[in-house]
Amino acid sequence: MFCYFSGNYPKMKRLFLLLFCFSFISLHTFAQGFTDPCFPVVPTKDNKSFDYMIDCKDAQMIRKYDATFKKNNYKLKPEVVEGILEQSLEKFDAALAKDVTFSTSDNQVLIEVTKGSREKFFQFSCNMFSSTKKLDDYLQKVDRSQIDAGDE
Repeated sequence: MFCYFSGNYPKMKRLFLLLFCFSFISLHTFAQGFTDPCFPVVPTKDNKSFDYMIDCKDAQMIRKYDATFKKNNYKLKPEVVEGILEQSLEKFDAALAKDVTFSTSDNQVLIEVTKGSREKFFQFSCNMFSSTKKLDDYLQKVDRSQIDAGDE
């Protein structure tokens, strides 16, 4: 194993090796893209008019979620993602739904959340997009007639 070392090293050298191994693992994890557990919901820092954004034309978004949307006869477009998020919030956390406002622009879902509810919304959306299986569960529970399915 890469980080294995025997007890023959002096205490400081073992500490150094341990820190090196930890740094290597951390950098490797970062390079693998595991640092954004709530993708595709991205917090915005520069824009003060909305708090989070979902880019429906992002290559990683398409690669990860397009098949799940297609399986449920939806197109991966902002109006559909907005409708699914909005209905899911209303169904599973009505109080939180009142604190969230959605809009769409240029293949993006723009999300504004009242200050006291941002962390709760972020956790909700992280759960929803944590796996394609979870997303599939949410897609099956929404009322299709209330969502623009992208059939234009």
